[in-house]
Amino acid sequence: MNMNYWNPYINHSNKSITYPTGIGIPQTYYPTGYQYPYSYQSYSQTSFVPPRNYPPINSKTFMTAGKQMDQLLSDARLLSSTIAQSKEFADSLMRFAQESKTDRINQIVRKTGIKHTPVITYDPDGIHFDFRYTPTPENNCCRLILNFRWS
Repeated sequence: MNMNYWNPYINHSNKSITYPTGIGIPQTYYPTGYQYPYSYQSYSQTSFVPPRNYPPINSKTFMTAGKQMDQLLSDARLLSSTIAQSKEFADSLMRFAQESKTDRINQIVRKTGIKHTPVITYDPDGIHFDFRYTPTPENNCCRLILNFRWS
């Protein structure tokens, strides 16, 4: 077979060839043999999506949750500042947690002046305060969790 003829689909040099991909980004490719001729990519027709119907906006519940979250945040701020500023409070909180005296922990946390008593859990790594604003079981709008590490 005579290989002296010129085939336009075969790369006769060792240089790279850059082809556009049809979407505006050139594609560099290092051919090793037969090159396929350049062609445009086909694009499919997008289907029509009807606009969605959303319910009317009622921000009353959302605004109420914001007001109630402010109360929880003020309690959390009071508790965290007490932990940060009172060495006696922090020491007693850690000591009662080590001794698993949950009643004493709840008692000294309530003495800080907070209005909403959190659910308190602790482990060897730290203490966790779970503030919830639940005046009724149906109205569980807000929850704030504080995690303090002590080791």
